[in-house]
Amino acid sequence: MKKPSQLPDRFGKNMKPFLKQSHSALVFLVEVLTVQAGVIKL
Repeated sequence: MKKPSQLPDRFGKNMKPFLKQSHSALVFLVEVLTVQAGVIKL
């Protein structure tokens, strides 16, 4: 029986750019929301 070390490695390699992308998207979303909240307050 082979160790399933191949799969998580490949999964991690595929996930890293996605995580980076989603993180920047989340930051962008938060910034937009805070700006909108500031505009609404004013």
